[in-house]
Amino acid sequence: MSPLPIRVRVSAAFALAMAVVLAGSGLFLYLRLSAHLSLALDRELQLRAQDLAALVSQSRASLARESGSRMIERGESYAQLVAPDGRVLDATQPLGRAPLLAASELRAAHRAPIYMDEPSVPGLNEPSRILATTVRRNGRPLVLVVGATLQDRAETLAGYPRRVADRRPDRADPRHRRRLSPRRPVAEAGRLDAPARVGDLR
Repeated sequence: MSPLPIRVRVSAAFALAMAVVLAGSGLFLYLRLSAHLSLALDRELQLRAQDLAALVSQSRASLARESGSRMIERGESYAQLVAPDGRVLDATQPLGRAPLLAASELRAAHRAPIYMDEPSVPGLNEPSRILATTVRRNGRPLVLVVGATLQDRAETLAGYPRRVADRRPDRADPRHRRRLSPRRPVAEAGRLDAPARVGDLR
């Protein structure tokens, strides 16, 4: 069996190298997008926790009544107020009284805000992101838990390869071809206009 021509081998090596570069670039952009979405979600949870902290600091406030409001989007976000002993004092629908934090997580949240990923929560059988932070009601330290599902993030990441493919120009498509202006025919030497003489300008 005769070896492949050098031109074929060079072309194959170049194609392989380009495939590796494109795959590496795509993976890098995918991971960067994932990190950006995670940071954006954490920031959203932080802002939501600040809004709800002002609400739950009032003795007559109720998280259950906030379900479906601008602070709590039904089916996508939730909140829970937990006492130091682990009892759930208040919660949005459909969480109920099932605590979202373990005892160790509750103690950690009393020391500093913590972020966690949960595979599922009661009433929402899908992964979500949680922020637990300390708030005060009537001078008593409590833990406010706010969370949001990861559905939007997952859909964005799932659709990333398709969007990249849609943005890639198709060389076979005439709309992406470079439009070159038609060349002007080169005038023959005998038909070129001769420069005007001084006498002709009089």
